[in-house]
Amino acid sequence: MYQADIQRPKGGAEFQALRYLWDLRWLVFVVAVVSGGLAFMIHRQTPPVYKSEGSLIFRFDKEYFPNVVVSNTWKGEPIRLFVDEAIHTEMEILSSRRVLVAAEQSAKTGVAPAALRQNLDIKRIDGTYVVNVSFLDKDPMRATHFVKIMFETYLLERQAILDIDASGALFDAKTRMGEELTRARAAVAAFKEENGFYDYGRQTEALIERQRTLGAAAAGTQPAPGAGRNGWTVAQEIARLEGLNQKLARLELDVEIFETSLRNIAQLAEEAQLSVDLRASRGPAIKILDAPAANPDPVGLSVMVQTILGAVSGGIGIAMLIFLARWVPTLLAPQAAGKPEAEGASEEVLKQDLLEQFEEALLALSKKAKVDHNDLEEPVMARGLDPAGRPS
Repeated sequence: MYQADIQRPKGGAEFQALRYLWDLRWLVFVVAVVSGGLAFMIHRQTPPVYKSEGSLIFRFDKEYFPNVVVSNTWKGEPIRLFVDEAIHTEMEILSSRRVLVAAEQSAKTGVAPAALRQNLDIKRIDGTYVVNVSFLDKDPMRATHFVKIMFETYLLERQAILDIDASGALFDAKTRMGEELTRARAAVAAFKEENGFYDYGRQTEALIERQRTLGAAAAGTQPAPGAGRNGWTVAQEIARLEGLNQKLARLELDVEIFETSLRNIAQLAEEAQLSVDLRASRGPAIKILDAPAANPDPVGLSVMVQTILGAVSGGIGIAMLIFLARWVPTLLAPQAAGKPEAEGASEEVLKQDLLEQFEEALLALSKKAKVDHNDLEEPVMARGLDPAGRPS
């Protein structure tokens, strides 16, 4: 059988590819230098983006937590849930359109709130009450100013939304209720003066005199004072007095209601003021933990690092291309060369087989012809004839 004798490069395909790469090392160096230069130019032409960062620390008060009795019955477990919900709510307020619009108007960035959100990052540090806020901008001073304005705006807006101080409203209500009480008392005094109700001593004397007058009128000895032609009857006078007493009672009831309301409002105002004083002594519920730096650092790698990475990337890329360009053809060349040789060997073997079969057929025919010749020669010899058939 035929065997193809394949000649392989000395040292293998990998060695030949590495040798070829070493021969073109100058090309790798040139491409690396050019790639580094391009990276340097791109970095210098692209304006850097600066990142301004700040953080807030939260300590929540009654705007989120339940009262003392309820929180004690829950044994403190739901308090963690309240804290998580409270911090999430504060983060939503911090990134709300209301705060962003107010901050943008003050910082004058000229960017829409939707675009500001894309450059704004608000994250809570896990397991803490601290929230980090960062903002990206091409102008470092504007980035720092925006974060500062955003913190100030947020603290003002959240106070207007959540931190409601009722002491001022209660003080106004107390003032109005005091004025109402003064007017009610003046109405009672005017009614008494108009209808003959005096102080206790004078009122007693007036009642005694009125009772004597009514008694005389009832006996028919003299008319009631102020009577017309028909005179006053006892029933009419009693009805008049009862009507006056009812009106006076209503006026005095108004005074009592105003006094009770004033006492309640005064108590609520005192409690609210105590709460305000307590919270003022503790400080604000939310503080700026870290203010944004005056000179924020640019985001990304430095120009030197980017230049080196560009050069290394370009050199590695061209080296891989050179290696593969040499290694793949070298690896596939023996297979491509061995294929036609194998096809030629197959044809040669087929021809050899046919030739051998033909020779075997001829040999068999020759043997058969020889046997037939011997069979014909033996009877002739026995009859005394020569091979030609003539008598010997």
